[in-house]
Amino acid sequence: MGGIYRDLVDVPSQSKTRYQDVIPGDLRYGSFIIDAIAQFHYRSQEYAQYDWLVFDRWMPTYDVYCEGKSVYDEWYQRVARCLPEPDLLVRLRATPRVAAERVTARGDWTADNWSAERLLADLTRLDERYDRALKDVPHHVVDADRDADAVYGDVLDLIRGVR
Repeated sequence: MGGIYRDLVDVPSQSKTRYQDVIPGDLRYGSFIIDAIAQFHYRSQEYAQYDWLVFDRWMPTYDVYCEGKSVYDEWYQRVARCLPEPDLLVRLRATPRVAAERVTARGDWTADNWSAERLLADLTRLDERYDRALKDVPHHVVDADRDADAVYGDVLDLIRGVR
């Protein structure tokens, strides 16, 4: 759905507007859940061929990035229960300051269009929202401030531990 929203908002505005800023969070939340259910349904035979599936982001991410409550929250929670529970959930946590440095280095839209202070404030807000979203969710936290090889090694050790 993120790709569809980018095509609807970001592309026509020539990246002057982000879809996250104009499509309400509760609508995105519901559509992301329905999209995930559809992906698992339509790709179930493909997924069944593998011992491991690794996904970038999972349900708590929707809570972080799709702020806003709606009259449909209870329904969304019910529908989300149709999704499988992960065997392992890992949060790669970079501190907001390190995340800001990396976002700036890669030339992300926010780094190009926001002040350094606004970017750091937003990354701090997201970090705090991840803390809240994952508070009661079983997961592992990996220190992602370190170099990629060290982070990769920790994640690989966690995956091996599931066996």
